[in-house]
Amino acid sequence: MLPILLLTDYRDYTLVLTINMFFGKYSREWSLILASLILSSIPIVVIFAVFQRWIIQGITDGAVKG
Repeated sequence: MLPILLLTDYRDYTLVLTINMFFGKYSREWSLILASLILSSIPIVVIFAVFQRWIIQGITDGAVKG
């Protein structure tokens, strides 16, 4: 709720607020919602693919008691 109150221009909306705009009172634009969710998940997948070795190493190092 806070970003809606602070951001007045549509160009400054966060990703969550932009996806939320596709939900109407009586209709939902499922094609736009799913497309935006897929496009927003691409950077996360790329970052995980690049840093996968270090992420897995950090998880396993933290799981072992010394």
